[in-house]
Amino acid sequence: MNRNKMKTWPLFFMLIGVFVSLVSMPKSMADTKWDLFIQHGRAFEPLRADPREGHFQLGILYGNKGLFEDIIAGGDLAMANVDFSKTRRLTISGRGIFTSRFNIFSKSFDLMNTDFIGGLATGLRWDDFSMEVFVFHQSSHLGDEILDRKDRKRIDFGYEAVRVLADWHWRFLRLYGGIKVTMHAYPALLIGCTILQAGFETRFTPGNVALFTSVDVQGRVDTPILQSLVVKFGVGLGHADSKRRLQYLFLQFFDGRSSMGQFYKDTEIFGMIGISYLLQ
Repeated sequence: MNRNKMKTWPLFFMLIGVFVSLVSMPKSMADTKWDLFIQHGRAFEPLRADPREGHFQLGILYGNKGLFEDIIAGGDLAMANVDFSKTRRLTISGRGIFTSRFNIFSKSFDLMNTDFIGGLATGLRWDDFSMEVFVFHQSSHLGDEILDRKDRKRIDFGYEAVRVLADWHWRFLRLYGGIKVTMHAYPALLIGCTILQAGFETRFTPGNVALFTSVDVQGRVDTPILQSLVVKFGVGLGHADSKRRLQYLFLQFFDGRSSMGQFYKDTEIFGMIGISYLLQ
């Protein structure tokens, strides 16, 4: 067995053990309510600036690689929800996401890349703190037009990983951080890859206008190179109650390694404008 892969398993079980110990904390069973296959929203809220979050998003981006359109579609299928109290709950859900990028200036609106992500997410909310364990698979596929023109050689890209994130809420501020460890992958050099992730989110409602700012930073432990930096600004649309505005217009800045699997070695810098619907 690959030595790097062996080294990741103790860390994986340690993280799972910490999560299970939190879930098993003493609580009043009389106040506990179980629901199956009923959507209550995730205990660990979606990250607005994570480039591979489960939500619906359409954006136009321009940067060092050209002008493109990005589409993201995904979310969670609720499996179980456990309410310990009004501020303490556990959710288990299946999560599926696909992301695609298209070349706007090409003759046939060329598909550049499509990534598929699927896995099981377990989240725990405990008053002002929450955390999530996400075990998932990601695969990546190069667009047909790119292959036909032989612009890029297709690679077998896919991996299984576990990600553990925790956050803290205080009024309008949310701080979060965590770790992602790749358990199995092709190319094999990605096995054991460990990425640290951190960021913050702020929400304001001046004059009943829902505004947010979000920053997400990711970096590999084994290299000094920043994996990605995402800065996102947005304004909520729709519902009169600002807390229920799930649709929003946004501006986004990205700098780092491409989040597209077939282009994972490429460095990108771009700005994006778009509209998104957050499933929460």
